[in-house]
Amino acid sequence: EERVMGDFRWNFLVASLDFGIYMAAMSFISTLTVLPAFVSHFTSSNIVIGLISSIATLGWFLPQLASANYVERMEVKKRFIVTSTAGERLPWLFMALATLLVWENPLMTLALFFVLYGVANSTAGFLGPAWMDMIAKIIPEGRRGMFFGFSNFLGSLLGVVCALLVGYIMKIYAFPNNFALCFFSAFLLILISWTFLCLVKEPRS
Repeated sequence: EERVMGDFRWNFLVASLDFGIYMAAMSFISTLTVLPAFVSHFTSSNIVIGLISSIATLGWFLPQLASANYVERMEVKKRFIVTSTAGERLPWLFMALATLLVWENPLMTLALFFVLYGVANSTAGFLGPAWMDMIAKIIPEGRRGMFFGFSNFLGSLLGVVCALLVGYIMKIYAFPNNFALCFFSAFLLILISWTFLCLVKEPRS
């Protein structure tokens, strides 16, 4: 408890920056605007476009059933999160490259998109219990509301700026460069958030 309080200010800062910047990155790959617009360039099927939200929901909740018992036994969660989160972040770099390279093949582009999107969301879901457990360890019980409030405020504030940038990118750049740039921007931001994640000081259980 003494060590947690000693590292509280540092952990509050870096964990908030990690969470807030990650949230802002999601503006570049919004499941409500950007991704449906991207998929609609290759198909008019509402079922296929609807898969975006379905994969996001299943990817977040389903893997948690498999990972909860596994991560519960870990004395330190951070090492597992920092290394495994590559599956959550790298797909957006690959998606940016795939968009530029195979966009003339609609079937291949859609297949790559949904595979990479599924990997990103499933990894996020698999890591969810470990991340929440780590936050519970580094943020004292009476400060967690303040942490999530500040993190969400930071993420929303940065998200507004990112959303404006998305509009600018869509207006200035032609397809597929506009979407590739959005995917790469999301990757860049979540890479920055990862550096702050690496700076968290987590005590052993």
